[in-house]
Amino acid sequence: IEVVSYLVTNIGEINFLVFAVGISNFALLAGGRRLWSHFPIAMVVLLLTGALAHYFRWTSFGLPTLASLSDLNQINFSFHVPDIPITGEPIQLLIVGRGAVVLVSMVAAISVSKAIGQQTGQHINPSKEFIAQGLASLVGGFFQTMPSSVSLARSAVNFNSGAVTRLSGTISGLFVLVVVLLFKNWVGYIAVVSLSA
Repeated sequence: IEVVSYLVTNIGEINFLVFAVGISNFALLAGGRRLWSHFPIAMVVLLLTGALAHYFRWTSFGLPTLASLSDLNQINFSFHVPDIPITGEPIQLLIVGRGAVVLVSMVAAISVSKAIGQQTGQHINPSKEFIAQGLASLVGGFFQTMPSSVSLARSAVNFNSGAVTRLSGTISGLFVLVVVLLFKNWVGYIAVVSLSA
């Protein structure tokens, strides 16, 4: 109720360019998926919106892009051993903060797994999902990655594209890794609202 109330009372602060790009992206994705079910419409929408945003300099009108969120040139995969405090206030903050992240990740994993499992008739084992996420986050901690979690967008795109094995998630992850490493400057043009759509 508070969120809706805030939106209504502050409706004049909406950036209509961002709103228009978001609505148009959503319409293109929904319409494109119905017309061409096996066409990579999501990628086309991301690329098209990014190109238009760059060409017309929409960032100067308030359209946030990935480059405006962080410096993509700082992405690297150097190995390091995390410095984890054993006692005191830092460990308590770490446990509480990490606990919240883990809880949200587990709920998301089960939600996505169950949603797709119901459509495919697969039996989902939550324990395996949690172990896989835990191992991925543990290994990622040695490379300064974000905590691992499911990707609703990636899972939906893979499922709608006809992917049937877990290898599809690995392939899409490797594809994103290669794109980010080789085309950092271009990835920065992707509009955040396009990812939301």
